Amino acid sequence: METARFLDVGDLTLEKQAAWFVARTQLHVGMMNTLTLEKLAEEPENAEIVFIHSHPGIVRTGNLFRGWDEGSWGPWLSAIFFDPILRLVAISFEESAERYLYQVTSEAFGGKGPKGGGVVGKTTRGKESGGLFLVNRKCDAVANEKEMVKLRAKAGDVVWDTVQGIVRPYI
Repeated sequence: METARFLDVGDLTLEKQAAWFVARTQLHVGMMNTLTLEKLAEEPENAEIVFIHSHPGIVRTGNLFRGWDEGSWGPWLSAIFFDPILRLVAISFEESAERYLYQVTSEAFGGKGPKGGGVVGKTTRGKESGGLFLVNRKCDAVANEKEMVKLRAKAGDVVWDTVQGIVRPYI
C-alpha cells in the first residue's frame, strides 16, 4: 500500500510532466489522501467518526465500454481483449459495493456495527479506534506502520498544508 518512496514532496500538485504516469499518479495521490485522512481522523472533534481509506483492487464497473465514439474500435477491442482479462482479475461492481457496506458497518474497523467475532483491525497508529483504517482488497486492515512513520516524517505537515491551500477557498 503506502510507501514513502513514490511521494514527491517537491511536486505535490503533480505539475511536472515526469509525474504524469497513471500508476505513479495513483500512488502519489493515494499517499496524500492517506496522510490527509489520518490528520482528519486524529482531530479531537472527529473522535466519533470512523475514517477508512479503502483500496478495493480492480473493479469491473463497466467503464471499459463507456465513452467510445460511435463506430470506433474501442468497444470491439474492449470486448475481445480487455474484458476477458478483467473477468479473471477483477471483482464485480456488486461485490465491491458489498465489501464497502461491510467496512462501513463492521466493528472490525472501529464502527459500532454488528459484532462479527472476527479480527478487529488496527489504525495506522496501531490502535483499534480513533484513527485511520487502511483496508486492502481483501477487507483486511493494514497498519503499514513502518512506511507510515516514514511518510509522516517526510511529508505529513507539507501534505496537510498543500491540501489546505487547495481546499480552503471552497469550504
